[in-house]
Amino acid sequence: MKTLIKAAQNECFSQKLHDLRKNIPIKSKECLLGLNPFIDAEGLIRVGGSLQLSEFEFEKKHPMIMSAKHRLTILIFAYEHVRLLHAGPQLLLSSIRERYWPLRGRNLAKKYSPQMHKMFSCQANTQMSHYGCFARIACSSNASILFDRGRLCRAIFKSKQGRGAKLSKCYIIYSIYSSII
Repeated sequence: MKTLIKAAQNECFSQKLHDLRKNIPIKSKECLLGLNPFIDAEGLIRVGGSLQLSEFEFEKKHPMIMSAKHRLTILIFAYEHVRLLHAGPQLLLSSIRERYWPLRGRNLAKKYSPQMHKMFSCQANTQMSHYGCFARIACSSNASILFDRGRLCRAIFKSKQGRGAKLSKCYIIYSIYSSII
């Protein structure tokens, strides 16, 4: 993976990489200036900064800088989005920033989260749920009380895309029965 990131950095930051190797100061209008970048032993551009004295591992203290426009960065966002079970932009970005530092990462997370997780409209008919049969011992007079551990879930669906999209709320209740004997 580091080889791919190194190739992506060479492609996107070739001039900045050359300047960092020759210890030429970064221009004041550069987006990398606030990140205090440096080149590690493997030749990757990493974020410097105030976490140097922390007890985190090196990868977390100094994440690898990536361009938001490169295809590899977009693929990493897509992979993490699926790995985190279609998480929202904030969780997606914080998870990615543990190892990588995508420039304009917040915009990228906001842009790709809705595209990767397509909302759909909910037009289902309600149906009665049927409970399964209790075990014979649970129906006898010797059995203790049945405890109902109910759970409530909420889902929000969009009925259409774009401005003026109407949100529909759907509540689901499911129960788990158990008995103490």
